[in-house]
Amino acid sequence: MKDCRTGTQFVFVALGAAFGLGNAMRFPALCLYYGGAFVIAYVIVLAAFALPLLSAELYIGGRMKNFSRRPAGMCRAWGAVRDAACINSAAITIYYITIISLLAVRVCTFYGSINAGYPSDIPEATPFFAALCCCALAFMLTRKSQSRARLAALSVCMQVVFFAAMAVRGMAEEGSLSALSYIFRTDEGAFADCELWFSALGQALLSLSLAAGVMPCLASEMPEGSRPARFTAIILCANFVGGILSSIATLSLAYSCGLLDGITNSGIDNAFNIFPAALSAAFGRGAVAGVVGSMFYAVLTLTAFVSALSLVRPLFLRLTAELSARSAAMTLCACIFALGLPFSLGADYSVADYVCCNIVAPVVAACECMCVASAYLRKNAPLSRFFGAARRFTRLNR
Repeated sequence: MKDCRTGTQFVFVALGAAFGLGNAMRFPALCLYYGGAFVIAYVIVLAAFALPLLSAELYIGGRMKNFSRRPAGMCRAWGAVRDAACINSAAITIYYITIISLLAVRVCTFYGSINAGYPSDIPEATPFFAALCCCALAFMLTRKSQSRARLAALSVCMQVVFFAAMAVRGMAEEGSLSALSYIFRTDEGAFADCELWFSALGQALLSLSLAAGVMPCLASEMPEGSRPARFTAIILCANFVGGILSSIATLSLAYSCGLLDGITNSGIDNAFNIFPAALSAAFGRGAVAGVVGSMFYAVLTLTAFVSALSLVRPLFLRLTAELSARSAAMTLCACIFALGLPFSLGADYSVADYVCCNIVAPVVAACECMCVASAYLRKNAPLSRFFGAARRFTRLNR
């Protein structure tokens, strides 16, 4: 049953998945490290890889009346690929809850940390915020897409407005225009570096939530008669513009206060280590800096929560085939909290992050491409017969 009443609702729900922390925090770091070569490589990856994969995921999802069922024409392996993507995205949510909790703690402590010298981290509060986050996830999972679309729209709009304001503030600093050179300067030799292309590919998978079961899941709620190609163009363009905007804001602020050297490829490290100093340097200490900093972490918290909601929804829909919506939401979120509790108590989640995002996600993406190609060959009989004849010819000549 299609849940989104209008295409606008679906666009905001999808943008909520495509405007995550990776787009806001990691994209600027990659621009700093590779310069304009990364921007060009990212555009090429979007056009050559993300565009067809996202189109395929939206097309497949749009044909599903029920996410738990295999759409007509898809190979039997699609069910296993879909389930692997759902489990992997839920695994990402397990440690993502800790990140959301740490950001929420900063919302509460930022004002006092820069104005009164209070600690910015309260480790004892992290499990409490993790429990609140899981309860909020369980509640939002059972809501209709209209409610999720409003939440995603709030997240996207707040992120755009806040980063635009920060970009204006950063560019107002003397000499900060030089920060733009880190985005647009291009070293032709960088294109021969395989790490550049792997980084661009990983950024596309991460920021667009591709090969995670998210987009087919969301597309299964598209209104009847929707055109996936139009939604694909909107999502990709918005993702790219958001990355450039966050890069201008981040690099200009960091440049103006001499913190460019401290920016790393870890978006979380940048959020916790670079921005407090950058905001303090840009706005000084006092009420203004405290309020702006708290708002910044509130925006990041909401952004991360919307991403987590998108990541966990595919597995939730799979569970609703066996359980009621309320039971599935409560069971899933209770398991996420229990499995994520060690991370909330201080365990290192970097290994889990690397395995889920750098190993499992590319494998799932490759399997999705093969399933889509198989479905395409079945649909196009002449092409299918051509490849079948080619295989028979190869066997006869062995």
